[in-house]
Amino acid sequence: MSDELTQLVRQLREIAAAQGAAAASRVLDERATHLSAAQREEVALIAFGQGSQIGSVATGDLVQGNQSKGHVDIFGQLQGVAVAVNYGRIELSATRPHEEVRSLLEQWLQHCIQRLQRDHLVRLADQLMACPSLPRLPLAALPDFTALCLELHFWDVKHLQLLTTLDDLLDELGLLLPITWRELLELRTLLANVTLSEEELEYLYGHSRPARWWQRPQGCDAATTLRLMIQQLAAAQVQMPEAQHPLVDFVHRLMAEYAPQIETVTHALAQWTQQVATRLGLAPRQVPATPQPTLLIKLKLAPGVVQPSLSQPHTVEVVLHAWLLPEVQDPLVTSRLCTLKEVKDDLPRLVRQACQKLSPTLSMTDLPIEFLLPLELLPYDVDQWPIQTGMRRTRERPVGQIHPVMVRSLDRIENPQQDAQLFPRWQQRWQSLQTPQAHDILVTVDNLAAYQLHHIERDLRMHGHKSLLLLTALTTANLDDLLELLDLAIELGVPAAILTRQCCSDPTHVATTLREAIARRAIHELPHLIREQRLEAESPQHPGQNLTLLWDDPQRMLPEMLYHTDRMMSDK
Repeated sequence: MSDELTQLVRQLREIAAAQGAAAASRVLDERATHLSAAQREEVALIAFGQGSQIGSVATGDLVQGNQSKGHVDIFGQLQGVAVAVNYGRIELSATRPHEEVRSLLEQWLQHCIQRLQRDHLVRLADQLMACPSLPRLPLAALPDFTALCLELHFWDVKHLQLLTTLDDLLDELGLLLPITWRELLELRTLLANVTLSEEELEYLYGHSRPARWWQRPQGCDAATTLRLMIQQLAAAQVQMPEAQHPLVDFVHRLMAEYAPQIETVTHALAQWTQQVATRLGLAPRQVPATPQPTLLIKLKLAPGVVQPSLSQPHTVEVVLHAWLLPEVQDPLVTSRLCTLKEVKDDLPRLVRQACQKLSPTLSMTDLPIEFLLPLELLPYDVDQWPIQTGMRRTRERPVGQIHPVMVRSLDRIENPQQDAQLFPRWQQRWQSLQTPQAHDILVTVDNLAAYQLHHIERDLRMHGHKSLLLLTALTTANLDDLLELLDLAIELGVPAAILTRQCCSDPTHVATTLREAIARRAIHELPHLIREQRLEAESPQHPGQNLTLLWDDPQRMLPEMLYHTDRMMSDK
């Protein structure tokens, strides 16, 4: 391709990025009158994409080639001709023998998609072989299956029916990305001229990747690394509704942190993120502008721990994480293996460290503490763990008397893929709980002799507004029954529960007292109400000393974004 045409392509890309494809198309019509209609179409496809798509040929690296009519001649796909693509400089060859290509393709697919069954692999290879450009693509130079699909959707853009059939098969095999090929190619176009350093890319990727074990891709230069990051993040599958997709999050962070570098495409990127988020139904959650600081302590049972003993905390191994929300980028503790007893002993330091970070205008007692726990630990008396108070003379007080302390379900937030309707049920019941005129939201168990699990299950399944359990008869003395009921409640989306861990002399009276106290307060004050009940406890027999509050807002996600992809999991 001539220097004049190469320069034209570069200019068209810049115009498309800044003003849109329509403006670039008008400029092409004005400046390329000497080209045939077919040649102008192909130049447009290279420069700014037909239908907002863009291919792999990098601006400035277009090669000399025959400019006669036709797709292959325009792209210079002659044997031995070097073309710069997204993964470094490679050789695009002429069509090779069918048997050779087929054998190479199957080997390559087995390497890239290890979980694919043999019959599925054969079907996929058959469909890929039907794509005209595949025999000319250098498979060994492509980093992953996503890259192959992108190349095919660029080079074979005129063969729409073939690509549609391919995508249908990918969808059936669970290989179709949430981000469409068109959206992905469009994003690559928008970011084609964005200049970022490897350090800046490291920051963006580190704060957008779905999980910490996702390895940062590395290209031959920063531009290549950016394209590889985009392709890798596009493969993530959103695991929970209303969480943001990591690629959309990546672009959001790019716009927020590096505005000068993307000034010319800011508007187009904002449109791109809005369109993708809307199509996926993943609009960002409504988060208060100044969310209340919260100490979040996550305890996950260590590998091999199956039935932890609440009476022997020194034997129960857990993995500890802790954050002062909303400062999620600066965790207090990360992945520390320890026992429950060691967490209890370390709690005063964590609370002190969190309080030191608080604004001077906030009272220490305004700091809520959330324990994110597996089912087996939900009835554990974390609210009674001691912390130090006092100015010159230290006094120990139960943490639940000083701070609003609540527990949350780790299983519900980490394993929603077991039930696609879990989150909608959870969200619906939370909304019922927050309704100012909420009534008849309580399910009470205050008579152990009359307790029947299936009666509770029927009540919850028939009444989607039931959102608060009051359990004064089921205690840790009936631990199996208690855990079974809590598991049912979590499954059916119940966001709140009050339970007395120890037996009380009159469960019905205690339930009546708590119901009356709840009726006098706004429901969002329940954590503070339970704290007041704990403050009133003057003896171990007082119910306030044995109250656990499950208070689980579905909008409060883990600091680690929760996504899942089988393909990436296989590389863990």
